[in-house]
Amino acid sequence: MNQYFQSEHVVINTLNEKMELVYRDLLLCYMKNDYIMKTPLHLINPNDENQFLSTSTVYMGVKVLNQIKIPAIQQRKDLLNEFYNRCINFIKTSCLQIKKRYDFSNPILPLVNMLTPSVALSSNMREKYPSITCLSEQLHRIVNGDSNIQKLDDQWRTIVLVRLPSEILTEKEPDKFWTLIKELETGQFIDLAEFALAVLCLPHSNASCERVFSKINCIKTKSRNRLITSTVSATVITSECLKKNNGNCISFQPTKLMFDSMSYTSLYPSSVNNKTVIDINEEEEIFSLEN
Repeated sequence: MNQYFQSEHVVINTLNEKMELVYRDLLLCYMKNDYIMKTPLHLINPNDENQFLSTSTVYMGVKVLNQIKIPAIQQRKDLLNEFYNRCINFIKTSCLQIKKRYDFSNPILPLVNMLTPSVALSSNMREKYPSITCLSEQLHRIVNGDSNIQKLDDQWRTIVLVRLPSEILTEKEPDKFWTLIKELETGQFIDLAEFALAVLCLPHSNASCERVFSKINCIKTKSRNRLITSTVSATVITSECLKKNNGNCISFQPTKLMFDSMSYTSLYPSSVNNKTVIDINEEEEIFSLEN
């Protein structure tokens, strides 16, 4: 789970499914199956001792179960019970901390699964998600007005009927998938793609933010403390672009557009607009006079 939350890929579309799976798996280690499977997760109380399994049926893995079968251990019932109680308390604490940090009653996160490429293009899943209004109506800041919601819904219902290019059908990363949908020449799903990309921008953890903070600390050091915000931002973005396709600063090949952008007017637009910098020709004349 820690690796999952440290991921730099978009995982918010599968986040709720992952959290429910892990939470249930831990609860089933020490609580009754009927209670866990029939009760909504947000209503389950990990502290409810009435729903606890007997200590001998608590699940702690195959290796632990094999060790407990050793006769020398079976003879010490007092220590064995203490061991069971400590294990139950450990798992129970884990469940309480998960419940404290994740809202299983959140109405939005389960619906984001609609934006998974395999779900969006599946005709079978349309029985579960016939309309995208269930998600769009929850996100008022992204969608404004009934007309926009209807436009999104029309495109959602149509996308499963259209024959798309093979590179789109084989793309599994949700952000890359919807970017390709947005870039279609027909432009018939551009509103739906922009909505999906906006939703997928919701952060699933603070790991990416912490990485940016660490990178900024390496860029804006004591010896470079006068760097302005735009320069720091551009440096961070450049660093992220270099990592695309497992690249680095050695293997990176600048494009012609990048070279063309390295001009006097584009690098120093404010100076050019305010006419605070001496013209290049004038500067050459000054240098020649000084020499």
